Amino acid sequence: MVKDGQWGVSRITKEMELNSKESLLHAQVRSGDPEMKIDVDGRLRHANFPGAEGSLYLGDVGDALLRCFGVHEPPRVTEIPGFDQQIWRVVISDVELCVTIESRPYWGFGLFSSCFLNSIHMVGPLNRRARLIFDLCASLGRNPWEAKWPGRFVKSTNIPAGDEKHTWESLIERGQADLSDSIDAVRSKAHELEKVLPSLAELAPDGWEGDLALEEIGAALAECDVASDALHDRSAAGV
Repeated sequence: MVKDGQWGVSRITKEMELNSKESLLHAQVRSGDPEMKIDVDGRLRHANFPGAEGSLYLGDVGDALLRCFGVHEPPRVTEIPGFDQQIWRVVISDVELCVTIESRPYWGFGLFSSCFLNSIHMVGPLNRRARLIFDLCASLGRNPWEAKWPGRFVKSTNIPAGDEKHTWESLIERGQADLSDSIDAVRSKAHELEKVLPSLAELAPDGWEGDLALEEIGAALAECDVASDALHDRSAAGV
C-alpha cells in the first residue's frame, strides 16, 4: 500500500494505467454463504423474501460487494444457477456504475466454496470503481486476488498473477487517495471556519453560542483524525 505523501508521480502513473471506463477483476471465494433467493422477476432477494422460488449462494465476495455498492435496486440475476447453486451471474447498477459479478469453479469441480472465483466487471467512473474496490477489500479483510490454487486461477482467468494483483492494487490506491483528499478538504474547511469564528460572532443573532460552535469544529477535526487513522489501516468503516 502506498503511504501518505508518496502519491506524486506514482499516483499519476497508476491513473494513466487504469482504464477510464471499465475494470475487470477476479477474486478468490472463501465462503459460499449467504444463500439468497431469486424472485419471479429474476431479482436477487434476501433468504426470507416471500414468494421467491429459486436460490443461489452469493459467497463472501459477492455479499461484501453488494453491501459496499451503496443504494441500488435489487440486483438482476442474468444467469440462473442450475444444479450447482454457486454458478451464476448477477448485475448490480445505479445511474453511474454497473457491476457484473460471475461465479464459476476453477478447480476441484466446484466441490468446495474455495473452488470458486468471482469475475467482477465494472463499467462507470473511475472514482466510483476505485472506491468500491477499496471498500470491498476493507470489508473482506484480505487480498481477494490471492488464489487458493494460483496456477489454476491464472489458467481460468487467462491473466498473469502479477497483472491481476497490479490492477487490484491500482484501484485500491486510487480509492485511498480519493478518500484522503476528501478528509483533507473537510479538515481544511474546519480550520478556515475556526479562523473566522470571532468575526462571525459579531454578526451572529442573539442566543448564538460561540463556544458550542467551537466545540463542533473540534469534533469535526477529531472525526477527520479518526477517518485518517482508519484510512491508514485500509479500513473504510471509520471513513
